[in-house]
Amino acid sequence: NLDKGKRSRKTSYGPMPSPVLFDSVELQDLDAVRSLLNSPHCPDINSINEEGFTPLDVAMMTNNVPMSKMLITAGAVDNPRFTCPEARGLHLATLVSEAERKVDDMMQQVVNMGPPTSAQQQKEQEQQLKSWEWRFRLLKRMKAGFEHARPPGAPTAVRLGVSSSTSLCVTFQEPDTINGAMATRYKVEWSCYENFVPLAGEFIQTDLRSMSYNIMGLSKGNAYYVRVSACNVKGWGPSKPTIPPAGVPSNWRELEGAESQDRHRLKKLEDLKTQIKNAKMLEAETISTHSSPKGSPPHMRRSVKKGLKNFFQSVKFHRNLKSRGVYLATILYHGDHILVTGEDNVPVVEVDDTFPSMLNLDLHWFMKVSCTWSDLRQLRQDLDRCSSASSASFRSRLLQAAIQLQNSLGVQDLGYVYHSAIKDSHGSIVIPTVRQVKDPKYVQSSSLKWVPISRLQRRRMSAAEDPSALERLLNRIPEIMHYNHNSTKPPPRGLYIGYLKLCSSMDSIGVLVPKGNPNMLPHCRIRDNPNVSSEEWDWVRRLCNGEVTEEDPKPTQAQCIFRDQLIRASKRLLNSLDVAEEDALQHRLFCTEILELDNNVTMLLLVPPVEDVCCAPGQTHHLFQQDSFLTLPLQVFELVHMTTFQPQFFDQYAMLSSLLEVENFLVQHQCREAFSDSELSGAKHRQLRIANFQQDLEDIWRGARWIMDVLQYARDRTADGGVLVERIYQSAALSVPKVPTQLSLPKSRRPSDSDDNFARRSPEVCSSTSDEEGMSKGTSPLPTYIPISPPLESSLVLARDPSPSRSRARSRSISPVNRLKDSPSPQGSADGSYGPTKTEILSGSTKAGILRVYPDYHTGLAKGTSVKLHVTTKTTSREVIDLVVRQINKAGRSRDPVSPLYPDDLLHNFFLVAIIAGRERQLPDTYQPLQLQNPWAKGKLLVRLRDQATAALAMLHETQSTSV
Repeated sequence: NLDKGKRSRKTSYGPMPSPVLFDSVELQDLDAVRSLLNSPHCPDINSINEEGFTPLDVAMMTNNVPMSKMLITAGAVDNPRFTCPEARGLHLATLVSEAERKVDDMMQQVVNMGPPTSAQQQKEQEQQLKSWEWRFRLLKRMKAGFEHARPPGAPTAVRLGVSSSTSLCVTFQEPDTINGAMATRYKVEWSCYENFVPLAGEFIQTDLRSMSYNIMGLSKGNAYYVRVSACNVKGWGPSKPTIPPAGVPSNWRELEGAESQDRHRLKKLEDLKTQIKNAKMLEAETISTHSSPKGSPPHMRRSVKKGLKNFFQSVKFHRNLKSRGVYLATILYHGDHILVTGEDNVPVVEVDDTFPSMLNLDLHWFMKVSCTWSDLRQLRQDLDRCSSASSASFRSRLLQAAIQLQNSLGVQDLGYVYHSAIKDSHGSIVIPTVRQVKDPKYVQSSSLKWVPISRLQRRRMSAAEDPSALERLLNRIPEIMHYNHNSTKPPPRGLYIGYLKLCSSMDSIGVLVPKGNPNMLPHCRIRDNPNVSSEEWDWVRRLCNGEVTEEDPKPTQAQCIFRDQLIRASKRLLNSLDVAEEDALQHRLFCTEILELDNNVTMLLLVPPVEDVCCAPGQTHHLFQQDSFLTLPLQVFELVHMTTFQPQFFDQYAMLSSLLEVENFLVQHQCREAFSDSELSGAKHRQLRIANFQQDLEDIWRGARWIMDVLQYARDRTADGGVLVERIYQSAALSVPKVPTQLSLPKSRRPSDSDDNFARRSPEVCSSTSDEEGMSKGTSPLPTYIPISPPLESSLVLARDPSPSRSRARSRSISPVNRLKDSPSPQGSADGSYGPTKTEILSGSTKAGILRVYPDYHTGLAKGTSVKLHVTTKTTSREVIDLVVRQINKAGRSRDPVSPLYPDDLLHNFFLVAIIAGRERQLPDTYQPLQLQNPWAKGKLLVRLRDQATAALAMLHETQSTSV
C-alpha cells in the first residue's frame, strides 16, 4: 500500500532503507518484524527512509511499546538527525502539511479527470491517492503521539559499584513511567561534588542492549557522585542518584598493601625459561622450536632409523583387552556424533601389558603433559635414554601410545585426559582422552567414521554382570563428554562465594566439586561485579579482627549493601548444601585474601569447622553421595581449575615442569653410569642446577596454588584470618535500629459497616520508604502487590507508625490481591483457625473488633511496624500472640531474607503486654483482649519475648506517657 518506487531510492540521510522492515513496523506487525530480525539476512535496523525516520522513530511516535522494545533489543539506536525535540516536531509538522497538500492535489486530479482517461490510468490514480491518504493518516498519528508524549521518568534500580582502582560501574533499568514514548538514551554524569558542579564527565548511552556503563580513567581514592537520567523523543527526564550516591575507585589489595602477582608469574616463567637456555641444560628446540636430532650435541644424539616399513605400518586398534593391560583411548566428538573405528569402537591402543604400582602419579603426570601435545616426540626421546628407571619406562610407552593415536587420527591435540582411569575386575585399565571437534572434516581417515552416540550406546550397552573396561568406557561416554564440556567452561563474570569440603583416602585427598562446574568449588554468585573495594574489605577485616561492635560507628551504605549481599549468598549456598542452621553458624569465612581466579571471576570462601573440613578414610558424608557433586583428586582439581582460569600460565608451567622432570631422570641416569670422578662431579653439578631450577619453578607454582593456603587455614585450629558466619549475621543485627520507646499512632477508628466484610479480605501491607532505603526525593513509587495468604479468615494489616520526622516521606502501599473464599472456616484453636467465621459475622452472634498490636522485639522490619487484627470477644491473648509473630515472620521474610525467623516451637516464649495510662500489665494467655474496658482506647498492646522483660521495665520508667 506504499509508494515502493519512492521507497527504493537511496536517501541522503544514511544507508539504503529496507522497505519490508519499514512496512512491517508501520503496519505494527510484530511477527513480521521478529522474523526479519531473526533472519540471516537481517536489514539495517538503523536505516533511514525518505522522510528521515528510522524504524525505531516510527514505533516510538506511534507509541508501540512492544515494537520499540523489540527493535532496541536488536540494536536500534536513537536517530542522530534530531538533536532536539523542537527539530523533530517541526519536521513532523512539515511532513504532515506536505502529505495533506499532496492528498488534496491528487483528489482534485481524480475528480477533474476527463473522459478520455483510460481505466488503467484511473485505477493507478486511485491507488496513489489511497497510498497518500494512508501515509497522511500515519504521519498524523505519529504527530499526535509525539505531541502527547512527555519526557520519561527517572531510571530505576540505579546502582553504583567499584569495578577497579580507577573505574566505577553504573547499572540502571528503564523508568517506571515512559510518558508516551520509550527512553532511547541514558546520560550518566559524575562529579567530585554532591551538587554536580562542576561535572567531572558525562556519557550518553545509546546502545540499550547493555544497561550499564563503566566510568574509566578516574583518580584513585577520590569520591565520585553519579546520577543517571533518561531521554525519549520529548527530551531528558529527571536524574536519579545512584545507590550508594558516591563511590571511591579502589581495590581490596590497596588495604592489604599487596599487589597482584598474576603478571609477575608469567614474567618469572619466561625468565626461568631463558635461564635454562643460557645454562645449556636443555636444548633450545625443546623449549621453543623443535629441530632435527642432528642439531643436538653429540652426547645427546639418538639414532632414528626410518624405513619403508615405518611409513606403511598402520596402528592396530584393540577390540579385546588383555588382563592387567593398560590402554589409551581417544574420544573425539562433534555435537551428538562420535568418531569410531570400522568396528564401532573408540580408537584404543595398547600402552603396556602390565600397570605400574604408582599409576595415579603417572596419570597426573600425563595430564600435565597433555597441555603440551606438541612436545611428545622430544619428551619420549629423552625418556628412552633413561629407560632403566621403571617409571620412565612406563611413561615412555604412554607417550608412544599417544603418538600412535596422533598419527592414526591425523590430529595433534588429543584433548584433555579424563580425571580417572576406567578399570574392570580383570585388571584392565583404559586411560581416556576427550576432545570436542568443531569441524568433522578436521579428522579425515578411511578407517574411521562418525556415528551417532545413541546408536553406539544401543549397540555396545552391555547386559553382562561384569563388563570389561572397554564396555565400561562406552557406557560412560556421555558422562565423560559432559565432564569435558563443563570443565572447560568458565562461570559468568562476578563475585562468588565458594565452599571447601574434602575427603581423604590412603593415597590422595579429594575435593568436592559440582558436576556442572568441576573447575570450581561449590559456589553461589554474590553479584555481577567481581571487584571488592577497599571500603568493603575494610568492613570484613574489622569484623575478622573483632572491631565491629555495637559501640562502633554504623557501617557505610556501601558496606551495608555488601554485607547483605554476602549474607544472602551464603545462606543460599549453605541451604543448597543441606547444612543445618545451627551448623552453618559455626562455618568460617576465609578472610586472608580474595581469590582472584581471573580478571572476571573472584571468590570468597566458606570453610566448615576444623573437625568437619575433611572426611577421614572410612567416613561418609551426604554431599559425596549426591549425584550433583563429584570428587576430584587435589592435583586433578588444580589442573582443571588452572587450565580454565590461567591457561597461558599453566601451559608454560606444564611444559617446563615436564622437561625438567625428564632432564632430572637423565642426570640421575648419568650419575649411575659415571666411571670417573670428573664425570660424576659434572653430573652432580648438573643435577644441582636442575634441582635449583625445579625449586624456582615450584616457588612460582606455589604462589598460584591458592588452595594450599586455604587448606592450611582450614585444618589449623589456631590459624587466624577467618571470621565465624555467626558473627557476620550478628553484624547485620547490630545495625538494625532499636524499637523506639515512644510511638505516635493515628487516631483509632471505630469498626464501620465495611468492616463486616473483613472475612473476605487479604492482608494489606503498608510501608514507608525513605531516601536512604532506596527511594529518591521527588519520585512517586508505584504500588507493589505482594499476595500473602493468611492462615485464618481474619483481616491483618501491617502498617508503619507515621512519625513527624517522616511526615514528608512518601509511602508505598501494597494493596490486597487475593480474596478469601466465602466458604466458612472451621472454628476453634485446635485446627489453627482463630477469629470469627463468616456465618458468625453475618448473624451477629459474635461481637468483632479491631486490635493494633506492636511487636516489641527484633523483627528486621521498619520502625513502628504494627499488626492490625480483626478479632472477636472470644479471641485469647495466646491466639493474638501466635497471629502477630507468624505474620511478622512472613512479612519480614518477604522483604528481607536475612530478617530473623521465630519458629512455632518458640511461640511460648512470647507474651502480650498492655500499656494503659503509663502502666504496664502482662495479660494471661487465656485473657480475651476485647474484654478491656473503655480505658483501652488510650493504651497500646505489645508482643514481647520473655527475656526482654527486664529491658522493657527500664524502657517503661523512661517513657512517662505514650500518645495513642
